[in-house]
Amino acid sequence: MSITSLRLRQFRSYDDFSIELAPRVNIIVGPNASGKTNLLEAFQVACIGSSFRAKDIELVKFNQSGSKIEMLGEDTSRTVKIKKQDDKTVKQITIDNVEIKRLTINKIVPIVLFEPENLRMINGSPERRRDYLDNILEITIPTFKNTRRQYKRALAQRNRLLKQENRIIKDQLFVWDVKISEYGAAIIEARQTLIKRINKDANAVYKGLSGSNNKVKLVYESKVKTTDVRSGILKGLNQNLDKDTLRGFTSIGPHRDDIIFMLNRHDAHNSASRGETRSLVLMCKIIELKIVEETFQQKPVLLLDDVFSELDTKRRRALTAYLKDYQVIITTTDADSVLEHFLKDTNVIALSPTQS
Repeated sequence: MSITSLRLRQFRSYDDFSIELAPRVNIIVGPNASGKTNLLEAFQVACIGSSFRAKDIELVKFNQSGSKIEMLGEDTSRTVKIKKQDDKTVKQITIDNVEIKRLTINKIVPIVLFEPENLRMINGSPERRRDYLDNILEITIPTFKNTRRQYKRALAQRNRLLKQENRIIKDQLFVWDVKISEYGAAIIEARQTLIKRINKDANAVYKGLSGSNNKVKLVYESKVKTTDVRSGILKGLNQNLDKDTLRGFTSIGPHRDDIIFMLNRHDAHNSASRGETRSLVLMCKIIELKIVEETFQQKPVLLLDDVFSELDTKRRRALTAYLKDYQVIITTTDADSVLEHFLKDTNVIALSPTQS
């Protein structure tokens, strides 16, 4: 499905603003602080129900009581209303004039977002890499979002018990240990399956982007060293109880795991050049595009937030070659740096600091 138009009212920096989109390439150009990223955020909220960078309450324009997003597609329409109630919000989603309670996977519009922070993934914290995998899994596995939420809840409860000054009752801990092992195993196994899928195309896509024959592989690094992940987590929680009690937090589980990017059998975090690092991240996003397309049996919409300015000419050209069959919405401060790579079917939307 391609998006045909978007209208915002009292959303972020916008009072009342609307745009129409082309079915292929859309370039949103404007100076800093003109609301470019806010527009991409609105697309994401309309498509999947949440923002990549903020809570719902932050999406409402300052000093306003609510915001509204209206998005039209080729054969569908959807509206998202966010209303403030004290320090909370109520979100109402309507698809084709029917109000729905939750935006489940079968009701979302598949998208892939590529923003500058993604380029810090390899050299950033393990949490950044874990979140990258988990965010893909949330929109490709119907049960994963709930599994992730339940795991975080169980982990928080166990950590709360570990911090108690009085003697910990092992029976209380065991209840949460069982839940952590159950939900944790599901998360680890889903991550490992996703990594196998990424590795399937990794070398070919990396070569297409960089022109090199470097060997690329993602490796899942976990303290759980057994094929029976559930029992491995449970055993590890029991073995590490004294250490966890002393430190006040849980030291084993998917929240402590990492994903290692291997480049020619070396950890890319330590060995990759700036260009190689960017090729690795681009590789992941392009494979993500394919995975989302396979899951939904339709082409996702690609949102690129000022990414072209972070890439050299070779990588811009290589990225463009992979995007020709998708609807793309690109933000930039320099339209010429993007336009030179798209020769036709290009829609340019110019913003100004006062437009929003």
